[in-house]
Amino acid sequence: MGKNYYALLGVSRLASDVDIKRAFRKLALIWHPERNPTDATNARRKFDDICEAYTVLISLPTRAIYDLHGEDVLKRGQPDGQGGFQGAWAMKDSSEEVFSKFFGANNPFMVDAALLASGQQPSRALAPVEPIRVVLYVTLEEVYTGFLRTVTVTRQIVAPDQQTTLDQPVDLQVPIRPGMAAGTRVLFRGMGNQTLMHTGDIEVEVQLAPHPTYRRQGNDLIVRQSVYIADALGGGLVRVPMLDGRTLSVPIAQVVCAGSHKKIAGEGLVGPDGQRGDLFVEFNVTYPDQIPFDNKVAIRALLPAPIAPSRS
Repeated sequence: MGKNYYALLGVSRLASDVDIKRAFRKLALIWHPERNPTDATNARRKFDDICEAYTVLISLPTRAIYDLHGEDVLKRGQPDGQGGFQGAWAMKDSSEEVFSKFFGANNPFMVDAALLASGQQPSRALAPVEPIRVVLYVTLEEVYTGFLRTVTVTRQIVAPDQQTTLDQPVDLQVPIRPGMAAGTRVLFRGMGNQTLMHTGDIEVEVQLAPHPTYRRQGNDLIVRQSVYIADALGGGLVRVPMLDGRTLSVPIAQVVCAGSHKKIAGEGLVGPDGQRGDLFVEFNVTYPDQIPFDNKVAIRALLPAPIAPSRS
């Protein structure tokens, strides 16, 4: 079985030239024999394989033959119809020459110096990139129904000169799932800042913006609803505007006072198990600014006087 050049570079068969160059840049610096004097034999083998894989995959003709027929046909050549083979491929440059042409230096430590001159620490260039962290505030309406939010994040990418960076805006589609908990983090792999060796991630933390009338308590919702004193005492119907645009008619059958609640089952947020929480209507009783004297007399006549506590 022939060599798997894609696996040697750690890229997929759909990798672009940019992906291939980025992978080679990282691996060639790691496995250069001069960096690994205590493991020279293993490093030499890996370094040669990496340079060979890069040379084949970065060239469109050799990559096409390799993709169709594999390493054996690439190196042996294709049948010429006369019992022989033609078009055999072989490495023309040594691994050191491949490295030198790519980096502009034979010595990996000189490449380190170039990284330093461009403002990058070699150790940092080889290390993973810290993710870009963004806080996204969403509305309770979006969490109730689910929504797809577009967020624009500015990241740094490596410029064509391979020494400086450029700012690049990236549009991310952040899925807001129904019932999503505040503090949920959505990860976009490979969409963050770039160095010569790595591309970082973007981490979006979803937080809930304050709502003027609703508040969340787990998967339950609490809505503050004003009710006129006549309805609070005599019964009636309260219309509650819901987060999905509906209007819920809530009957008042008993006397309600300020701060009392009425539970509406199954009208809360969707939980992890797919079941909805409940809605609690919290009543705020409103009163008229003025009452005519005759009405006051009628109210006193209608309402029973409080029973005074007995004295023993």
